[in-house]
Amino acid sequence: MESQNTEKTVSFITKMVRPFLTGPLSIIVILFATVLGIAAIFATPREEEPQIVVPMVDVFVNFPGQSPQEVEELVSRPLEKLMWQIDGVEHVYSLLHEQARPKYGYGQVLCRARPRTCNGQDKRQN
Repeated sequence: MESQNTEKTVSFITKMVRPFLTGPLSIIVILFATVLGIAAIFATPREEEPQIVVPMVDVFVNFPGQSPQEVEELVSRPLEKLMWQIDGVEHVYSLLHEQARPKYGYGQVLCRARPRTCNGQDKRQN
């Protein structure tokens, strides 16, 4: 009678854990997971240096004889604002406020990005 009471009070978790502790089920699961892990390592493609092309356009502006503050105020800041107005530009970099460099988003085609950059410069000149 006592054995029937203990079987009825055995919880669900105990019923799930018992086969792993008393039988070979845990070793089978570990071996299966190891085989899947090794297969995943060999099946996963990898490349040490992926060929990703991020389109960038360099814009050089000469303004000789001016102080850095004047170059920044008269050339670099207006040019950066203009570059931000171009569709697809993700970042604009300035080097010593003598050069603005728009960086287009991944997937933009460089041969299409250059004319948009030039058209943006044409707007500034007019």
